[in-house]
Amino acid sequence: MAKAKFKYLLGRRKGSSSVELYINFGGGRRTYITTKLKLPQSAWDEYSQTVRPNYPAADKINLYLQNFRRRYEEIELDCMNKDTPFTPETLGKALNGQAVDDGSLVDYMRGLIETEISRDKYADGTAKHLRSFCNKLEDFERESARKITFRTLDRDMLADIDIFYKRLYTSWETVRKQFVYFKKYVTMAVREGKMLKNPFDDFKIERPKEKKQEGRDALGMGEIRRLEQMAENGALDPITQLALDRFLLSVYTGLRISDNGDLRRNDIKYDDTDGGLIIDRITKKTGVRVILPLRHLFGGKPEKIVQKYLALNIFGNDDRVFPPLSDQKTNLKLKYIAAWAQIRNLGLTFHIARHTCATLLAEKTGNPYTIMQILGHSNIEEAMSYIHSSRATIVNSLAGVDWQ
Repeated sequence: MAKAKFKYLLGRRKGSSSVELYINFGGGRRTYITTKLKLPQSAWDEYSQTVRPNYPAADKINLYLQNFRRRYEEIELDCMNKDTPFTPETLGKALNGQAVDDGSLVDYMRGLIETEISRDKYADGTAKHLRSFCNKLEDFERESARKITFRTLDRDMLADIDIFYKRLYTSWETVRKQFVYFKKYVTMAVREGKMLKNPFDDFKIERPKEKKQEGRDALGMGEIRRLEQMAENGALDPITQLALDRFLLSVYTGLRISDNGDLRRNDIKYDDTDGGLIIDRITKKTGVRVILPLRHLFGGKPEKIVQKYLALNIFGNDDRVFPPLSDQKTNLKLKYIAAWAQIRNLGLTFHIARHTCATLLAEKTGNPYTIMQILGHSNIEEAMSYIHSSRATIVNSLAGVDWQ
């Protein structure tokens, strides 16, 4: 099987400055494909088939041309591997998303998923969801009497799968997650050359409508007290107790979940002036230094939590304060805690804990600079947003005004 010849042509038509890819299939058959680039003749080096180095953005243009040509060369190579002639017709089919490989896409995805699971990439719950995802696609194949292959999957089939999912699941979020998994592995197939066009390029994954939180993004004092009582009664299992203690620490200090879980013993300092504990660390997300005088925050409640886990000395020579607990399991435990504490229409997340801290600081201090420093904000505007959104701050400020 003769190999095709590839070459770039500049200004093939009279008066044109367009760059085209010329493909000679042999046997007198050829085609010209526009790159959508226009260049002056002085910028083009015919011998090297590249843009001259002194032309603006030459490196980026040459990389684009290199990748553009490679795409068509990979189609030819795919045809050769399948003993299929590389012709204008097979090229056209490939560009329309019809891959030479017509194997099962579901089997391909299941293989990737099982490999990832064997490498402990996923928690047990996620592994279960991914296996179920493949099982449901096989249910679709049986119900529709159609196989999902590298060649047959297109926008219309995705639309039919969408209808299938919406009959199967009552939650829009569950449907969206199925398509998130699906898109991830289809994109991998495209990258590996098994599919030459991603059908998700023409298919929009619908997002579920967000439920209104009635303007709430922070816990009230009554809800915080219920959580504190739950933490103190000693009836929780160790993992749930750990999740709740860490959550309350972030309510009192504003620590992000990443800084909370990664808290180290060398982040804990003693204040020489009053003997209290101070958290002094660089935040992982923003790289901003935060200094948290625990004895002076919320009546010393965060200091008691930190002292409790420092005294446990779980890790021996390790300097971590809290036992390891994945974000996924932490958030799962917080869902249970929210139900037990009857916290409705809001839920418990570390984002909520952080907002609660900021809102209460705004109500108590009215000082955006204090909020900025404690929460590790990189600018004052973020801290100001909590001041503006706190009605209690306005009331407290006006209550202290002498109008006489």
